[in-house]
Amino acid sequence: MLQQGIIKHIQTYQRSYFPTDNVLMMNLEFGMANQYIIDLSLNVKRGQRQKLDTGWLPHKPPLGYINNKYQEPGKPPIFRDEKAFHIIKKCWQLLIEKQCSVDKLRDMAHEMGLRTHSGRPVVKSQFHYIFKNPFYYGHFLWNGELYEGKHEPMVSKQEFDFVQRIISGKYRSTPNYRIFPFTGLIRCGERGAMITAEKKTKTQKNGNTHEYTYYHCTKQVKKDCSQKSIRKETLNQELSELLGSIEIPEEFHQWAIKTLK
Repeated sequence: MLQQGIIKHIQTYQRSYFPTDNVLMMNLEFGMANQYIIDLSLNVKRGQRQKLDTGWLPHKPPLGYINNKYQEPGKPPIFRDEKAFHIIKKCWQLLIEKQCSVDKLRDMAHEMGLRTHSGRPVVKSQFHYIFKNPFYYGHFLWNGELYEGKHEPMVSKQEFDFVQRIISGKYRSTPNYRIFPFTGLIRCGERGAMITAEKKTKTQKNGNTHEYTYYHCTKQVKKDCSQKSIRKETLNQELSELLGSIEIPEEFHQWAIKTLK
């Protein structure tokens, strides 16, 4: 392109090249430069392969970790960034425990002081990738292959897999069901449906709070059941009166004791 006049002038650090320059010398210098690039590329790939074989990422690590580029004694090639490591680990724990949104976590992380290596706020896409990056459980991807790393993991593989289910929407938390006495044992006398229970909290004007348990028909048989809910204390009293009116025959009593023994 230089000889054809498409490029008028090439300026390097050492000299200038023009279309009228000596072609032999120009080709020799260009060939030397090209060979230098090839040798440099081979040396870089050789160094990368050596790092991969020893379990270290041959690249800048993600947030929470830094390279030991000054070869500080007593420190591995990649070690934790004390400023960001604990913040990101806290975000992992919150995501596992609370199953909150990643965007909400990002706001919390910013409030805790999380910044990039250059000191800027973490962008949305970068923060989302944190929870998809296998580097945080001790592995890393390079050219589409997964390698086992020797750096300090932030979370376990089980925690990482659990987070993948949360952020993919495939995880549904199990409701915290309460267990009440009598549920599953008694039915509504009007419609025959099962009786269920629920707790309700009432706050008085003076600030005192009281919890009450109410039993009522599930209305699964018919929705038009007219029976109202009943307090636990009233139900206990009615059941006590009902059970108190039942007499067990002596013959059955003796048989039951014998069978139990």
